[in-house]
Amino acid sequence: MLFRNPEGTLLAGSEPEARRAVSSILQEAVKGADAYLAVRRAVRREEGVLRVGNLFVPEERLGEVAFISVGNCAAPMAQALHDVLGEQLTQGFVAGPMPPPPPWPFLYYPVVDPVLPSPESVAVADHALELASSLGERDLFIPLLSPGALGMLGSPPPAVSLEEYREVLQDLGKGPGGATLLPVAAALWGRAQGGRLARAAEKARVEALLIEYGEGGTPVAGMPTLPLGRPSRERLLQALQARPHRLPRALTDPFQGDPPPFPGRVRSVVVGGPTDALEAAGEAASDHRHRPRLLGVHDPSPPREAARSLTAAVEDFSPRLPPKAGEGIALFQGLSLGRPEGGITREDLADFLEEAHRTLLRRKTLVAVLLTSGSLGERTRPSGGIVGAQTPFDRRSFLQGGTGALDLRPGFSDVGAVALAYLTR
Repeated sequence: MLFRNPEGTLLAGSEPEARRAVSSILQEAVKGADAYLAVRRAVRREEGVLRVGNLFVPEERLGEVAFISVGNCAAPMAQALHDVLGEQLTQGFVAGPMPPPPPWPFLYYPVVDPVLPSPESVAVADHALELASSLGERDLFIPLLSPGALGMLGSPPPAVSLEEYREVLQDLGKGPGGATLLPVAAALWGRAQGGRLARAAEKARVEALLIEYGEGGTPVAGMPTLPLGRPSRERLLQALQARPHRLPRALTDPFQGDPPPFPGRVRSVVVGGPTDALEAAGEAASDHRHRPRLLGVHDPSPPREAARSLTAAVEDFSPRLPPKAGEGIALFQGLSLGRPEGGITREDLADFLEEAHRTLLRRKTLVAVLLTSGSLGERTRPSGGIVGAQTPFDRRSFLQGGTGALDLRPGFSDVGAVALAYLTR
């Protein structure tokens, strides 16, 4: 069972059948983006040939096979890689909010901040660079990167303190477009980001497997295996020039000149993302004889704006696609709620549901939102919720896991949030 409380705590005045339909569709959405299954599909051993992403290598030509797995999905991604390769996987570590299930033969570093660098993430970045630089020409390096790795792999450049670096990033994140600028800033400055991890492994083959967040795979984790392009650097520079505070010189120097040449044997492959979740949700709705309508793969709007967009879509679709008796219409939307990868909070979910409840006019409609990474511990419940047009929304009760709350078991994926408006007659 994915949900601890599959139908949410009872919503007064809402039909149990509708709640069950919403719960079922959301569960299938999370299963569709399962990070474990995404890696299992991307890694194969067949007749002496190892396939990792788009790379095919005869096993007799391989030396070491090393990995790192960082982000909110680090544990299931690493577990999948180990389940395929077994003893052929020779070295590596996991860094994230929870460890793989025991017995686990490699190191695990607990890191929980998905957005900003921390003392723990600085150590993780150093470990990753040390491992990458130790590999030779016959070796294969497999970085497994998922949302949340932006902060969990973060490390300031030399001559900049961690406190100073965090302050700059926090200030940048609060400004216009901060959610999209933070990965660019990390790519420009982070010691293991912006292609620097791949450069450290310049002698080895590098095949990175990514879980993306809705804006394409390149911004994930601050691009440890991808170089930062000039247009992104210029966009970041414009944003920084509008700040009232001066930057330390160590943070302005990287804007000068071009980055060093990039290693030739590096590839990054997206193995999972919001599209997988939304496709699975649509299939689940169809299987239950409901009509699915995809509104969009990724809406970067803040919570209240995203909620108003969804309820406006309900008003737009209702007259044109009125549900028949016993039928439901499911409108889907992928969301990041204005946050950088891995950074959606339960307060964001509460803002979304509160605004959806305020603007929802159709009586026979439920609106749900689910954070696909699930709760990362009892303190952070819930991971989603449901509201109805005629159901009171109690923000405090919701945040404590009460009325309308959904609590997802963690460990499947993190592809942002999925919003669902469910219309019945």
